Amino acid sequence: KVEIETETQIQERERQARELEDAARGVFKIGGFVLDMGAEPSIAFEAHKTYLLRCVVSPDSRLLATASADHSIKLWSIPKMILSHTLSGHQRWVWDLDFSSDSASVVTGSSDNSARYWAISTGEALNVFNGHHKSVVSVCLLDSSPVA
Repeated sequence: KVEIETETQIQERERQARELEDAARGVFKIGGFVLDMGAEPSIAFEAHKTYLLRCVVSPDSRLLATASADHSIKLWSIPKMILSHTLSGHQRWVWDLDFSSDSASVVTGSSDNSARYWAISTGEALNVFNGHHKSVVSVCLLDSSPVA
């Protein structure tokens, strides 16, 4: 039995072969981004003295927020990575964080069984959400206008 490939099948097989070759070189395509594992970092800095658990870029792309096992959240100005604020108040590891849509605030979740809502301009905790029976390991802030 002889199978004849269509042009579409040939193109798909070639695409898969290119992806395997890229993966062997450490290059991955994720959505519209290309991640090159062999590339040298454009900047390297020590964000925390212990484990870095999460990092998120603000919606306006001006800040990078890092959450750590050292109980803190640090806000870094992009692109020079200059520390602009250290948010302190959690008593245990900070597992997750999320920016508001206007990049003016951030919410964090911690192993101290709390979530906190912070003002970026002042570095102050505006709200502390206690009462969780376990660690808060995931947070999400949905503050945009509803779609009409």
